[in-house]
Amino acid sequence: MDQNLGETQSPKPQKYYRVIIIGYHWIGIIIDDQLKWNEWNNEQCKTISKGVALLRNAKDFVSQEVLVTMFNSLVLPYFNYCSTVWHGNNSSHTNNLFKLQKRAARIITSSDYSIRSTQIFETLQWQPIKTILDKRELIMMFKVLKGMAPDYLKTLFHVCNNSSYPLRTNNLKINLPKPKTNFLKKSFTYHGAAS
Repeated sequence: MDQNLGETQSPKPQKYYRVIIIGYHWIGIIIDDQLKWNEWNNEQCKTISKGVALLRNAKDFVSQEVLVTMFNSLVLPYFNYCSTVWHGNNSSHTNNLFKLQKRAARIITSSDYSIRSTQIFETLQWQPIKTILDKRELIMMFKVLKGMAPDYLKTLFHVCNNSSYPLRTNNLKINLPKPKTNFLKKSFTYHGAAS
């Protein structure tokens, strides 16, 4: 082997690859590259559908009270998980969840489709999922305003006082961000301050 130490070989060109992240799965939620919740909605609906199927399979063997308990333990937590983040983002997402909630209510009460879902909800003393999610958002805003939320949430909202008179309506006015895009209108910062 005869090597000439004075000569160097030209380096091979290096290849660079661009990595595109389509979706990121973290703490049980899926966020895609455009910060949309479509994939999360699909996975959430699949999981809830499995719980509703379990209700359907068990309805002939257990009482209505047990079915309600099964719904509260198998389905309801998936409605509420991270709801303050994704709630204002997409109305079709909430509509999909509402359809699943109605299906579960009909299974629990053994009702057919001739009965209105509002009557079934009154029988079960349930609220529509939209109302539940709105309440959860209002509770989170209450915690932010009363200092019971984490600091990173407190910094998102600014309370203003427009009047020097101590009126009840002027106590907790929140500055509403002025969004330049519809993307900000779907965020908790805007949606929470608007509610």
